[in-house]
Amino acid sequence: MNINSSHDSQQYHLHFQMLDTLLTTLIREMLNEGVEGRKVEAKIVARRFVRSVARIFVVLNVELTPQSGKKRK
Repeated sequence: MNINSSHDSQQYHLHFQMLDTLLTTLIREMLNEGVEGRKVEAKIVARRFVRSVARIFVVLNVELTPQSGKKRK
């Protein structure tokens, strides 16, 4: 295994862990009955997160899709 592959693997696991922590926190807070208004606020944050991810997905798909109608120079 080369250094870059090991480094990439470590970054992947770190990103996965950060995303997992974020999602776990959002889910836990959306189920939180103990703090007034916490569920509503968590739902708003979760919706914003999902919209942001969807926006990034659309932009990346548009940018990475081969353009068949593009003129070659």
